Amino acid sequence: TYQYRWELWRIAYDKIKESNMKIFFGYGPGTHEVMEIFGTLSYSGMDHEFGSWDNHYAAELLETGLIGLALLLILDFSILRQFLKTLKKSALPDKDVLTGIIASIIVMIFMKTNVQIFAPQLNYLFWTLVALGVAMTRCINFEFEDSESEIEE
Repeated sequence: TYQYRWELWRIAYDKIKESNMKIFFGYGPGTHEVMEIFGTLSYSGMDHEFGSWDNHYAAELLETGLIGLALLLILDFSILRQFLKTLKKSALPDKDVLTGIIASIIVMIFMKTNVQIFAPQLNYLFWTLVALGVAMTRCINFEFEDSESEIEE
């Protein structure tokens, strides 16, 4: 259930708050796959071993702490912000392609709240989309209001 995915935030935070170093820097990349984490699910009251991390961002919190998670979120949303700013200025057909790239990145970010992205192919897809978006922002045909009058002159 999605409630389980939200519960992972609490479980990850409870685990990292055991020490000051862990709260800021976490346990290190990949540790959620080998750690045995036990906790009680608040919605069922049952004890559970958390071996499946169906929330990528909660797993990032456990692995990289508050600093790593904050940096990841800043990176993800600054990429989207830059692409959206470029989208406003772009003309067709670049606008359509960039819209597709932005939609795909948004889906990937949403997907990280529902599943742990452990497949390297999905990370490659995400960064390929980012690279395509960056390339497009550098060579996109921008729509200028005065472009027709400049051509006539």
